[in-house]
Amino acid sequence: MAEGTVQGGMTTEFTELAEDMSLNEGLARLRASPTPLAIVTDSVGAPQVLATVQDLEGAVERAVGGADLTLAEVRRWLPPLLVVRTRDASLSAIVDSPQITLLARGARGLVVTEGSRAMGVLPIQVIKAYLREHLEPGRFSSELPGDPVTLAGSAVCDLCGALNELELLDPDHLPWCANRQEPDPGMHRFKPGWLQP
Repeated sequence: MAEGTVQGGMTTEFTELAEDMSLNEGLARLRASPTPLAIVTDSVGAPQVLATVQDLEGAVERAVGGADLTLAEVRRWLPPLLVVRTRDASLSAIVDSPQITLLARGARGLVVTEGSRAMGVLPIQVIKAYLREHLEPGRFSSELPGDPVTLAGSAVCDLCGALNELELLDPDHLPWCANRQEPDPGMHRFKPGWLQP
């Protein structure tokens, strides 16, 4: 195990749920699973969401006719997704990435991918422990050693359902939505459904 790297802190124990599965079926499978985390994947196996039982229960509460909705249809109410495309990235490089701010906005950790397939999860608890141990008050994460790494952050707009790529998320200064399918593309601010005002 490589100390201070994604590989050293990741787990390969997660439940994979297909996005076309009903919300209630996904919730039942995750509750029956020995692992607390689920990765919702699209039709080609690419990760779309990293969620917990509590996240899916919250989506059930928000959904009208929740039994009939698929996991894809409720994605806007689930936490943002953070993806790292290498196991060899250092944790110092991870915490230095601007997308890491999505952890404070509800992301449950990072999905580690190989190609487009999920290979593991770096749980938020590992990242928090690393920060407690290595980031002293008054020290910036950019002062930590390690090569820069780019995380991919994404979330779905609650207003229109468009997928938005996010570098960071400041609830007081929300970016314009990436929706290109509406009559006036980009004419509303991104609204994160999982973020409570």
